[in-house]
Amino acid sequence: MNQMKERVLLDEIADGEELNVVLNLGEGEVGFGSVLPVGEDDDQFRSNQYMSRFNKGDFDASKPFEDFLSESTLYTGSAKTRLEGLNQIFDFWGIEPVSDVHVSKFEQDKDAVDELLANGNDFVIYML
Repeated sequence: MNQMKERVLLDEIADGEELNVVLNLGEGEVGFGSVLPVGEDDDQFRSNQYMSRFNKGDFDASKPFEDFLSESTLYTGSAKTRLEGLNQIFDFWGIEPVSDVHVSKFEQDKDAVDELLANGNDFVIYML
């Protein structure tokens, strides 16, 4: 069962919070990225994009999802805003940039993937 707690606007996210994004790559494949605050002078955020294509089972597996991520090639970028970091991830996968973002809150990554695949969305932006 999907365990979404709430949905908020990007501007309502507290400083210091990490955002994750799962992307629907078709045929049951899922892309994963994150935007983390780093607090440097000009570039306040780092975008992480994992090259691997995951499947739903990777999120349900007995081994932690972080282990799957550690096996994937990681690309990073610097961004001045969270929105810029998210759009770097979308650009990597050929998804149109966004300007209006809602962030869902979930108990675990698996719940975000379930939401993504159940609704056929292009992506789900979330935090744990």
